[in-house]
Formats: sequence, C-alpha cells, structure tokens
Amino acid sequence: MKKIVLILCFITSFQALAQQYYTRTGVTELMASVNLYDSIKIYNWSTSVVLDAKNGDLSAIIFVKAFQFNRVILESSFNDEVMESDIYPKATFKGKIHDFDPEIGTRKEFKISGELTIKGIQKKAETTSFISKKKNGELWLMATFTMNPKDFNIKIPDLVKDRVGRFIDLTVYFKLKKK
Repeated sequence: MKKIVLILCFITSFQALAQQYYTRTGVTELMASVNLYDSIKIYNWSTSVVLDAKNGDLSAIIFVKAFQFNRVILESSFNDEVMESDIYPKATFKGKIHDFDPEIGTRKEFKISGELTIKGIQKKAETTSFISKKKNGELWLMATFTMNPKDFNIKIPDLVKDRVGRFIDLTVYFKLKKK
C-alpha cells in the first residue's frame, strides 16, 4: 500500500511539473525615447519567468543591474540615480494570462493582468500578449506594458529628460520551455 501511495505521489508531482514552463533568459526591453533618431533603449537578457499552464499564473523577476544600454554612459546613472539598484535590485511581475490554453498552436492573443513592482512600489498592470506554441514544445510570449515612470517614483535625470517620453514601453520576449 505504501508503494502505491509513493508511486501516485511521484506521478502527481511529475504531472504538476509538466504543466510549468520557464526561462532564465527572457528578454526585457525598455524604450523611453521621444524620437526614433535619438533612441534610448535598454535590454535585459536574463529575465526569469515561470508560467503555470494549468491556470495561467505568470511570475517574472528582473535584476535591474543586468540591463545593458545602447549608450554606455547612461548605465551608471540608471543604476545609481534612476533605479537605485543597490536599494531595489529587482523588479517583479505576478499575474495571470486569462483564458490560457497551452495547446494553442499558432499565434494567439491573450490578456495579461497582474501586479508590477518596481522600486518597491506595486501597481496594477494590464496588457495584451501574443503567444504561440512551437513544434519543439516551447511557448513564445511577447507583450508590451506601457508605464509612467512617476507611478514608480522614477526620476529622469536632467541629462536625458528632454529625450525621454512621458511613458515608457516595457516589452518582454520569452521563450518558455516545459519544466
């Protein structure tokens, strides 16, 4: 009897894991420019993400110091003054992909909503995502959140204030593998 219970527990835990997708190399892009010719783009290629395919729960963590800039001179100002990354080393998102179906096949649109936490300030965030399932079983997710820096107590330095828009687009590209 104990063996049967152990086997059932093992199978159940394996099935639960099989419903999760993850990445540690998700791409997050921040676009903050007023004009395309003088763009301010920063990238993070190490966003960690977990998606529970059974219920659509989505969690992401971004380490702020991992952002890289198209203009290196802005990096220290971003970490020290703008994001205060020694005090707030990470940003997070916890939310849900609504009506998610992991067997989607081709690209499909889904609503995502949840809580975005930046600099210790939590705000509701909502957007539309595009998700597709590839032949190798990966789920590819792309979404853009538009945020106001003031909502997260982000002060734009005078050096770039004229080149940064009122809103910042935070675009994510995740290739999620089955756990």
